[in-house]
Amino acid sequence: MVYRPQKNAAEILTWCLEQVKSVPYRVTLRWAFYRAMQSRGLIKEDYRTRFKPWVTRARKNFWNGWAPDTLVDDTRVIVKRGFGYETPRDWIDGLRNEECVLDKRLAQPKIIIVCFEAMAMFSQFDHYTKDFFVTLVPFKGDHTIEPKWNLAKYIEYLHEHYGKPVKILYFGDLDLKGKQIPKSAENDIRRWCKVDFEWVRVGLNEEHTKRWTLPDNPKKPGEYQWEALDDEAARELIQGSLERETDRNAIVGVLQREKETTELWRNKGWNGIKTDIFSSEVKGV
Repeated sequence: MVYRPQKNAAEILTWCLEQVKSVPYRVTLRWAFYRAMQSRGLIKEDYRTRFKPWVTRARKNFWNGWAPDTLVDDTRVIVKRGFGYETPRDWIDGLRNEECVLDKRLAQPKIIIVCFEAMAMFSQFDHYTKDFFVTLVPFKGDHTIEPKWNLAKYIEYLHEHYGKPVKILYFGDLDLKGKQIPKSAENDIRRWCKVDFEWVRVGLNEEHTKRWTLPDNPKKPGEYQWEALDDEAARELIQGSLERETDRNAIVGVLQREKETTELWRNKGWNGIKTDIFSSEVKGV
């Protein structure tokens, strides 16, 4: 269905896009709203009821120059600048401490991305997936437009760069919102992604509530939170899915090659190991 905003909304959207494009940096939705408050007569209450829905539809439907990546999402980060080595000699000495890091995905039959519903789950997923070297994407609840667009473009890059299928494993709550969030995200990502990919909801699913006798939400019977899983069950669910999707022996082989190359580098330096490394590359070792 083609998006056709009403006259007032269309005028404000057109004006806001001009403001967004007038600055040499990317801006947030709130930046655009405050500009509209100052110059277009909007009030604070309009943000959620009018302005945000207008811009969301315009971005998702590429209306009149708007696009998913027109705005940047409002995230708070620490920007670090100016640090480095004290002297050039320190930099050279530091290189001898570097480790060889090779691309683990080259040895895999497919590219795996792990997505999960809440940022609060990050530490758990980071811990149980680190030995599989897969990409993690925390959704922070409803995934906003720009991250979904970026993920669509990232999938395109992975498919083109590696020439392998991409598969997304999703983990989240078993409730109404927990079902809506991944479905909405998948629909948008598929619409914006130029290559095909596989999307699988690993859990929570109905069979898991029975298998581990999970307690449901006391305020909403029949609904289950991810946190209802004890840590051992969560580990089994996360790592079990990755064991089925990845070639662990291939990962071990790459890690061993990294270790051997690092030892050569630290013991002999560049001049001492270049023949060893390049000869092994030629032989396909």
